[in-house]
Amino acid sequence: DKRPKEEKPAPPLPSEIRNKEKRSEVYAKLKREKKAQKRRLGRERGQAAQRAAELGEEVPEKQVPRTIENTREPDETVCRPDDQELFAGNDADEFNAVLKQVVTPKVLITTCRFNSGRGPAFIKELMQVIPNAQYVNRGTYDLKKIVEYANNREFTSVMVVHTNRREPG
Repeated sequence: DKRPKEEKPAPPLPSEIRNKEKRSEVYAKLKREKKAQKRRLGRERGQAAQRAAELGEEVPEKQVPRTIENTREPDETVCRPDDQELFAGNDADEFNAVLKQVVTPKVLITTCRFNSGRGPAFIKELMQVIPNAQYVNRGTYDLKKIVEYANNREFTSVMVVHTNRREPG
């Protein structure tokens, strides 16, 4: 027989079938077949691993599912707690004494030049939250003068509360 073999046409995709009942039957059948094939492959993997263990061969590694976490590329900007290079430069840092808790931090809180309605309430909350915080009314002073004042009184930080559209930020 030199005649070419007639190949069986592939079953139509469910989306190509117009009849709703027939389409749902074909879809359910495809889904059942796919599930059975997946189960069969899992069973074959398990049997292959069991045979390898019985024969003393190396057991194939278990497949790890691909997730967002294990496919993510490592980010160099994230600080690791065991990174010695990161902590080596802390001795020269101006906040070294504060970080090692040798010096208690003092914070000076001031406002922008033209403070508005909600700013004072926000500053009051900041004063309750931040220990050793002191509020200085800015008035018409330049920020440079406020910073000099803070340096003379040994403040470790200066915080300027700026209100934008009457919202503190």
